[in-house]
Amino acid sequence: MIEGNPLLLVLPPLVPLLLAMAVATGRARPFVRPLVPFAALPALGVAVTGDAVLPLDTALMGAVLILDAPGRLFLVLMSVLWLASGLLMRPRLQAAGSHGLAILMLLAMAGAFAMALAGDGPLFYAATVLAGYALYGVVAVAAGATAHRAGRLLVVFLVASDLLVFEVLMTLGHGAPTLDFAALRGALLNSEHPGLTLALLITGFGIKLGLPGLHFWLPPIMVSAGRALGPAVLAFMLGAGLLGGLRLLPLGEMAAPAAGEVLVWVGWAALAYGLVAGFLQAHRRAVLAYGTMALGGLWLAVLGSQLQHPGTWSLVAGPLGTMLVQAIFALAALLLIPGTAPSGPRAHIVATVAGWSAVALLAAAPGALAAMVPGPVPAATAVWAMGILGFLAASAMLRPPAPAVQPSARTGSDGSTVPAALMAMLALAAAAYRAVAGGAVVGAAVWLVVPAALAAALLARRFLTPHLPALRPGDRVVPLGHALPVAWRQVLHLALPGRQWPLGSVAAMGRRLRASPAPGRLAVWLEGALGRWPTAVMASLVLGLLLAWLGG
Repeated sequence: MIEGNPLLLVLPPLVPLLLAMAVATGRARPFVRPLVPFAALPALGVAVTGDAVLPLDTALMGAVLILDAPGRLFLVLMSVLWLASGLLMRPRLQAAGSHGLAILMLLAMAGAFAMALAGDGPLFYAATVLAGYALYGVVAVAAGATAHRAGRLLVVFLVASDLLVFEVLMTLGHGAPTLDFAALRGALLNSEHPGLTLALLITGFGIKLGLPGLHFWLPPIMVSAGRALGPAVLAFMLGAGLLGGLRLLPLGEMAAPAAGEVLVWVGWAALAYGLVAGFLQAHRRAVLAYGTMALGGLWLAVLGSQLQHPGTWSLVAGPLGTMLVQAIFALAALLLIPGTAPSGPRAHIVATVAGWSAVALLAAAPGALAAMVPGPVPAATAVWAMGILGFLAASAMLRPPAPAVQPSARTGSDGSTVPAALMAMLALAAAAYRAVAGGAVVGAAVWLVVPAALAAALLARRFLTPHLPALRPGDRVVPLGHALPVAWRQVLHLALPGRQWPLGSVAAMGRRLRASPAPGRLAVWLEGALGRWPTAVMASLVLGLLLAWLGG
């Protein structure tokens, strides 16, 4: 590894910002625009250097840039993901009048890389805000009118998350001598109400990570972002959701057994919900969005186990990092599989091999945690996550591709399968590294659970899919709209005096459920209500207060 130089830490966010300024000036635009897709390369180069710290005494109340092991891991992931999105967006960026899109992409990159290098709370918060709203602008400009609903949901949840994270930083800042992450973690340990602070922290960062109940923005934005911007959305979720929690949570020091037990079981519920809701999705990228949410459920289970057994964090941190690299690259490979049928036999073979390799690698990723996470329930959660991730990934691959169309500058994609193959190779490299350096990784769970998950996906596709409703991306109330009126009629029927239990009521309910052509009025009303600003904010706050009550 190259020796660390503190001055190099300014390059990852500074290069995109300078390019954005150059694109904004008309004279330099023709010379700078070809460099935009490669703006993530300096970040990738800095990520392979040694640890370094750079104080910025005159910026943001004494901000600090730091490159340590967690920051290096996330900087590598985010730079590779942004490089993939930038290269796939080259046709769109070279079109006339695309300077606004280029500026927004560069701002989102700068925010993402600043998140990985931020050493204090205010700088991380500022980088998160920049990355989030710039990413919304990128999706809105690139996808046009098709991203209206998805963009509106994203902004609602971004604002709710920013409010909660700001409240956490303000609360911890009052009890910390400085605003660096170490001092903020100490303030959380010594807080008068650690349960409430922990709940707000998990909820605030969980919104951007797409945790269950806070994920309603994720499937629509994954579909609207398209193939080219899918990796960029993953990069934002990693930095703004997962890295923020890792920086502020005093893992290995904080013990909260009651809250930890709740989080473990919430992780189980998230995995089960992701299994059902993801399988019902009609769009491939929507299925993968629920797979991402299932990874969030696994993270909740790991977090819960650490709150129950804080002394084992040093054993779990390494396998968790390598699992994350393998899972994210495999997920990115699946997102980069062309949504249209490949134009030639060679491209079809490459897409098939890369896709099914990524399915197996994604399913096998949690395998190491089955042995490393303490306690029978968290270990079983890792095995359960393997099965669900394999099932959802295989279900996404089994969704038939759309007919091949002429590539357009608007989509920014030529249908090439090379990016997906490269991501699958990176996931395979991560798995190989883990197998060599991480000890017992490929065990009986991998050899048994992964094939079982793939077989279950094939059988479900053959026998269940024709009889189940296909949901649009992010739809969460269609099954409720089908089932509740039927169930309500049965309850009223059973409540009538003098009536006995009708033996055929269950079968009749099933027949009516399958025969119902569309969701009822209740489903339509709930769909609109859950997408409104006040309802979304109140739902987030209520969930946070519930976690605070359980964890206090």
